Amino acid sequence: MEFLLGRDYPNLCDTCRAAIDTAALLLGEEGPDTDNIEAPIDFVYDHSLYCGGRSCQPSHIGDWYFIRLDGEDVEGYGNLRKAIERVEHMRNHPHLWNLSLQLVDDSTGEMLYTVRNDGKGTLTEYGSLDELRKQFAKEKAQ
Repeated sequence: MEFLLGRDYPNLCDTCRAAIDTAALLLGEEGPDTDNIEAPIDFVYDHSLYCGGRSCQPSHIGDWYFIRLDGEDVEGYGNLRKAIERVEHMRNHPHLWNLSLQLVDDSTGEMLYTVRNDGKGTLTEYGSLDELRKQFAKEKAQ
């Protein structure tokens, strides 16, 4: 079994693809002990070795987004517009979650939006759903 390598992820920058290739070498030195062909990209993600979007210019159309509630990935969407709609719904219904609600870009690990609940009815937002909508519209128009 061979791992997927950096060349298999054309939406990532050269730096991120090189990190995946290096992880494949590290994981494969003693022979792969996993059936997971995506182990190198998982390693890069788990160790925060992505450029974090500083070099990558991924097309957010067709990528994957996770909604994370209280640190657990609970829903995934292949469309940013749908993910934003779902996050907005959840934000407006804080009884569905306890401490934090996050929208995560799975290809870079970047937190696109976070809202925290202090347990007393006060929500603190980090990021803007309106800005994400504008970004999505701009990218879709290109």
